[in-house]
Amino acid sequence: MASCTLDRIRTCGLLIRSQLLYPAELRGHFIQIKYYYLSKEKLRLSTVLYQAVFVNFTVNTEIKINTFSTHTELIMNHSVANVLNPSFFNDFSKCIYQVDGSKNLIITGNGRFFSSGLDLFHINDFNRDEIIQFMATFESMLKSVLDRKGKTIAQINGHTIAGGFILATACDIVYCEPGAYKLGMNEEKLGIKLPPLAQAIIQCTFGDDIHKLLCKDDFYIPEEMDQFNHFSVHEISFEDVTKNQKRLEKINKFMKIEKDKQLDIFLNSWFSEKSIIARNAAINSLKKR
Repeated sequence: MASCTLDRIRTCGLLIRSQLLYPAELRGHFIQIKYYYLSKEKLRLSTVLYQAVFVNFTVNTEIKINTFSTHTELIMNHSVANVLNPSFFNDFSKCIYQVDGSKNLIITGNGRFFSSGLDLFHINDFNRDEIIQFMATFESMLKSVLDRKGKTIAQINGHTIAGGFILATACDIVYCEPGAYKLGMNEEKLGIKLPPLAQAIIQCTFGDDIHKLLCKDDFYIPEEMDQFNHFSVHEISFEDVTKNQKRLEKINKFMKIEKDKQLDIFLNSWFSEKSIIARNAAINSLKKR
């Protein structure tokens, strides 16, 4: 059997179980699926996992770069849901650094998902050091978008949730294509406060409207996003985009002054009983799909 990392096995199995991924979508020749248990003490996993056996095993981890005369397009098709985990961070970072930072860029999804957010299955049982390292990697990816000199448009064409919504908001502007998909944040429902850079991006982008986003009982549909200045339901050209330097300055100022405090707020919320119960309930709900 070709070598396959634990996070790939876990992501593959859970996506198959949640019917977000099908064997035919996996590269290589599908042979079989085996069920097995891994002890929580040994590998910090408490769920039944699926071991997928493949020839030249890889999950459909592909982020495409298309180059045009006026701009570059980065199409995220890392998995069906474009879930954010170390494998995604690595592939995204490799791709975005291949693009000239001074050139215009469109970041888009695969038509079903822009991104479903952080891989909760991967990080739910992390200890303090592990979650700090994971969030630092997530923030590094966000910073690679914020720091671009060229204009960046997030072109939304599928579900854009939580960490995926933050990634889109890191762009200079967000264009929501027509479609039957949802956008927004679910951290409040999970009892989680945002890590530093995510908080800075959302706070400095939405300002006084932040409560509309964080405290909404349900997600938004594309047509509703036009109420926010950073979002548009009308097709955008790069001539329409201006980098908001004041927003970027506010984000940088927040990180200089509030970073450590916000990190403590996030960690306290993450390890709170309320959040642990809510996250476990969310995971159990996904397993039953």
